[in-house]
Amino acid sequence: MAIELRPVRREELGEYLLAGAMAFGWERPTAEHLDRAASGVELDRTTACVDRGRIVGTTGAHSFRMATPGGDVPTAGVTFVSVLPTHRRRGLLRRMMLAQLEDLHARGEPVAALWASEGGIYGRFGYAIAAFDHLVEIDVQKGAFVRAPWWNGRVDFSDRARADDFSDVYERARARRPGMMDRGSGAWSRLLEPIGSPASEHRFVASYVDVGRIDGYVVYSTTSEWKDTRLPNGTVRIQELVGATPDAEAALWHHCLDRDLVTRLRAEIRPVDDPIRHLLANPHQATVTACAPNLWLRLVDVKSALQARTYAAQDRITIDLTDALCPWNSGRWSLEGGPDGGGVRRGRRRPDLAMDVAALAAVFLGGVGFTELADAGLVREGTPGALTRAGAMFASPRAPWCPQIF
Repeated sequence: MAIELRPVRREELGEYLLAGAMAFGWERPTAEHLDRAASGVELDRTTACVDRGRIVGTTGAHSFRMATPGGDVPTAGVTFVSVLPTHRRRGLLRRMMLAQLEDLHARGEPVAALWASEGGIYGRFGYAIAAFDHLVEIDVQKGAFVRAPWWNGRVDFSDRARADDFSDVYERARARRPGMMDRGSGAWSRLLEPIGSPASEHRFVASYVDVGRIDGYVVYSTTSEWKDTRLPNGTVRIQELVGATPDAEAALWHHCLDRDLVTRLRAEIRPVDDPIRHLLANPHQATVTACAPNLWLRLVDVKSALQARTYAAQDRITIDLTDALCPWNSGRWSLEGGPDGGGVRRGRRRPDLAMDVAALAAVFLGGVGFTELADAGLVREGTPGALTRAGAMFASPRAPWCPQIF
C-alpha cells in the first residue's frame, strides 16, 4: 500500500505530535505539553505521511512576517520536519519538502525559513544559512562596564509579564533587525509562561522603562550554587533580551551582570553584533564560546522576495540563477534597487553574477557576503567588480538574527 501524504486532521493532532517527538528522540510529551503545542498548529499547513493508518512522517509551517532590510516579507516558518526511524531512506522527506514548496508557491509566500537540527539536510532543498548567533559567557565578577550607567530610565521586575507589555518593544526592535519574525500569542505564552523548570532555578522577567514607556525586556533565570568553600557560584541564564533602543539593551545587560551570589552569566542565541563586548571595561570577559547557524532561508519566489526589501546602495545587477526544485525561479534576473526599494524583471544583459538559489538566500538578509560565497565557489563573477557592487547593495547595518526557535 502506498504511503499517503495529506494534511493532519484535528483528531490526529496528538498522534502527529507524538510521531514528531519520537523522530526527534524527545521524551514522551505530557498532556500539558501536547495541549500547548496543539494550540500553535496550523492544520492546513501540516503534512503527514500516513502508512496503513499510522503517521510516520511530519512537516508543518507557521505563517510569519519576517523583517528584512527595509520592510517585512510573508514567510513560512517551516517546522516539525521528521520521519520515523522505521521509514527512513524511502524518499518520504523529499516528497514532503517538495510538496511543501509547491504549497508555499501557491500561497504566494516568497520566503521559507527554518531552524535546522541537522544542517546536512536542507541544502538539498535550496535552503542556506542566512544568519548566525553567538553563545556569550561572562565572568560576572569582572563584568564592570567601560563607563558609568548613562541611561535615564530604570529597570523593574515584571511580576505579571504579559505579551501586551512587550509586543510593542519587540516590534520596534524587529524594525531594526532583519530576520526577526512577528510573534503571536502562542510564542509569547511559551516565552513568558514556560512549562516546568528545575527546582533550583529562579525565573525573572524585568523591563526597562523610560519616560513611562517600556523600551526593553529580559527573561532570565538564576541558579543557586555554592562551592565547597561556601563561596557563591551561581549562574545567570538569559533566555531573551530585547531592546527597542541601545540604552534599553545596555541597562538590561547591566541589570543581569550587577548580581550578588552569582559568578557566571550565560546568554544563548545572541546576535553576532551584540554590543555587550563593547560595553565591558574588559572585553575579554565576554567569551563567545560558540558561533552557530541561526536561521536558514529558502527563496520560494525570487522576484517577490527581492522586491520586498530595500538596498543600501543604488545600483543594477544581473544574476544568472539556477533552481532545480522551483523552476519558476531559474533564469536571468535584473535587479535595480536602492534605499527606496527594488524592481526585478527578467534580464537580457550579460550576467554580472551566477549562482544557485541557495546562495541568493544566504545573502538575502545581508548577514553573508557575496565575496565570502565566491571564495567558497558558490558564486561566480561575470563582470569585474560585481561582487563588491552586489555586496554594497545587499548590506545591512545590523546582522540578521532570529531570537525564537520555531
